[in-house]
Amino acid sequence: MSCWVEMMWLLKAFLLLSTLQFSVLGYNESAVNSRVDVSVLCPCVNGHCSKSDGSCTCKKGWTGVFCERAVPELICPGGCGQYGFCNVLTEKCACGFGYQGEKCDEPCPAGFYGLNCTNTCRTHCTSYYILFGQKKFIGCDKNSGMCNCNELYSYNRREFSRCKQQCASAGVKFSNCRTPCPPGSFGYNCKQQCVLSVGSDRECGPITGRSFCKPGYEGIFCTVQCPPGKFGVNCRECNRCENGECNFITGDCQCLPGWAGVSCSEPCDNGTFGQNCLKKCFCVNGKCDPASGDCTCSPGFFGPTCEEPCVQGRWGQDCAHECGCLNGGGCDPKDGECVCADGFVGAKCELPCPQGRFGANCSEECDCKNGGECDARTGECSCPAGWTGDDCLEGCPEGLYGEGCGLVCLCENGATCNPVNGTCNCTTGYIGEFCSEPCSDGTWGVDCANKCLLDCSNEGFCSNVDGNCLCKEGWSGNDCKQPCLRENDGCNGTVTFNVDDSGSSPHLILAIVATVFCLCLLSVIVVAIFGYKYYKTKYGNESSTTESVVSFAYKLSSPNETNCFLEDSNSDADE
Repeated sequence: MSCWVEMMWLLKAFLLLSTLQFSVLGYNESAVNSRVDVSVLCPCVNGHCSKSDGSCTCKKGWTGVFCERAVPELICPGGCGQYGFCNVLTEKCACGFGYQGEKCDEPCPAGFYGLNCTNTCRTHCTSYYILFGQKKFIGCDKNSGMCNCNELYSYNRREFSRCKQQCASAGVKFSNCRTPCPPGSFGYNCKQQCVLSVGSDRECGPITGRSFCKPGYEGIFCTVQCPPGKFGVNCRECNRCENGECNFITGDCQCLPGWAGVSCSEPCDNGTFGQNCLKKCFCVNGKCDPASGDCTCSPGFFGPTCEEPCVQGRWGQDCAHECGCLNGGGCDPKDGECVCADGFVGAKCELPCPQGRFGANCSEECDCKNGGECDARTGECSCPAGWTGDDCLEGCPEGLYGEGCGLVCLCENGATCNPVNGTCNCTTGYIGEFCSEPCSDGTWGVDCANKCLLDCSNEGFCSNVDGNCLCKEGWSGNDCKQPCLRENDGCNGTVTFNVDDSGSSPHLILAIVATVFCLCLLSVIVVAIFGYKYYKTKYGNESSTTESVVSFAYKLSSPNETNCFLEDSNSDADE
């Protein structure tokens, strides 16, 4: 039995080693699964197996089929910077030489060096040394641990704890190892003196003491200036200066006005000018010359700073051009294009709006009726004679005529007035310029064009309206030859009117009214007579015979006169 158990453990160990081997050699998942029985051994390196299917659930920071690949970004969140790396075993950043901290971003403090700053500098590196009377702390290199001397100084390798009391280079003063030797001296601490020929304009080098011409000069006596394009010691070639000249001493490009930059290749920005574009210009409506700073005004403006607009009638750059716009039109101060006044169009505003249009650029449409014309500027309608209203839709009121209906008609006798010219349209029976004259005797009708055909007797006369006879009082009939009849107490109860029976007319209506009136009046008279007789009989009035005379006359004041006179005389009669 114990032998069987040992064999099982050996089998598990073999399977585990096989799994690890497959993981290292990179065999695919299918190959591994075909060789491993997950029910016997879990192959997950950095995770645990699923009890159902044997798949791996990886720990944080691991991935892969068997959780065999590390993901440092997940193990060390935020990374370890440029001076460290993520240790997947400790799950922390491992810092390189000279740095420490959780993210390896902190330099080693004074006195420490090496990986994670775990090494201590040598004792003498933590002390200080005296250099020219000043304390200088040495410290050590963060990587190697070697003691540091100031970069401008050399150190004594034999006596490692001290730095040499001299500068690392000749040609500078010991006071700070930065100040160059003054002219005429050279060497360490500038202790050696230059030897120059008499009459020569040379200088000696601060390090070796060899003589040379001053920068910008050449020749035996160093009196010849470097030619154009060369500069400095030994007149070396200048760098290219595109819009300027090379300084013969320094080699710097000296730019022409309007240019800037190391090689004078950059033009001045708008608003600056001069050498190296250091000056500012103040052109309000324009650009300034990059060299001189003078303003170049935009079209439509003028003046030293281009702040003044062109006056009316001028346009263009510096307002040099004159507008040629007609009829009150102005022009655009920039391009000179005419801006026409209302009512005009054309390149020079020379054309009035065509009939039926008005306003700016003749863009509006008139709405005048009945031949009215509209004002090309305002669109206001000018109505022809006989019409009025905003759009000439209203005829002249009665009694007025002419343009604007401003004239008063003078027509009489009911005549109508022509609204256009004021001529009178006479009613029947009248003529004349103002219809003030009735037709002359013997004529009648419209324009008195008809002749009377009836012979009106007894001083009757022909009507100027309808041509019938108008009888004098007491006469009637078509020709006024019939006297008014006296029947039935002086009137036969009828009145004859001279009315043309060709049709109804106002005179017929008046005749009917007159007849009714006569009948009513006659009835009143009869009643009065019989009442009087009754009173006399009943009360025995013995007065003398009373004569009742009733008479009346009715006269129509119309043009067609009708006259009827009734008289009644009765003596007292016995009942």
